[in-house]
Amino acid sequence: MPYKLAIDFGITNSVIARWDESSAAGQTLNLPPLTLSTGFGAFLIPTLLYVKNGQTGEIALGQAVRAEGLDLQPGNRLFRNFKRTIGAESILESRIIDGVPWTEEQAGQTFLRRLLASLPYQAEEIEQLVITVPVAAFDGYTAWLSRSLEGLPAEKSA
Repeated sequence: MPYKLAIDFGITNSVIARWDESSAAGQTLNLPPLTLSTGFGAFLIPTLLYVKNGQTGEIALGQAVRAEGLDLQPGNRLFRNFKRTIGAESILESRIIDGVPWTEEQAGQTFLRRLLASLPYQAEEIEQLVITVPVAAFDGYTAWLSRSLEGLPAEKSA
């Protein structure tokens, strides 16, 4: 069965939805431990990334960050609101975590790639993947998005 998916990579929360042909409606995906239930049958993913080990790239993201209390830890390992700087002309300095520089753009790329890796579908099962793009930062953001998705299966032409 081919799946049609959409990702809204948000500043505070992100959402992954699947189009359900039988009900002709979208359904948000529950991807434990990343998702948080809204209580209305919908699921959000807090747009949070915590670098546990900067050298190995071990991270926690989404609701797992909150569940482990990592969003309350002091230091510079927590990335939140990083989407605001993606594609912006002024680049923030890298954070040095375990001797390795981490940028806001790198955190966003890692977040997005890990979301895609958490999908319960194989790449060949995904007929369509739509990712929203903010109008205000269109050019810089789309360039970042293209770099971030480099190496993933290409878009199918309609």
